[in-house]
Amino acid sequence: MAESKVKQYELMVIFRPRILQKGAESLVKKMIKEVDGKVGEVDFWGEREMKYEIDNEERGLYILFYIQIAKDCVSELRKVLNMEPDILRILIV
Repeated sequence: MAESKVKQYELMVIFRPRILQKGAESLVKKMIKEVDGKVGEVDFWGEREMKYEIDNEERGLYILFYIQIAKDCVSELRKVLNMEPDILRILIV
C-alpha cells in the first residue's frame, strides 16, 4: 500500500448499457485491487436515462462502489478507469 493514509471514498461509475452488472462490478473491483485498494459495499442503481448523451449513449448502467484507497492512489485509479472503453463517466468523492 502507498505511504499515505488510507481513506474511504465513494466511486460512482456509469457504464455503457450493454455491459452486464456482474461483468461491470468485477472489472472495477479488479482495477481497484490493481492500485492496492479495497472494495466495501456495492450499490447497483441499474440502467437509467441520462440527461444528455455521452459517447452517443442515451442510457447508462449506474453502480456505486464504497472503496478504501490511499490518497496517493486516487489519481492512478482515475487514469485506469478512464482508459476502459465501456466506462462512460466516473466520479470519486
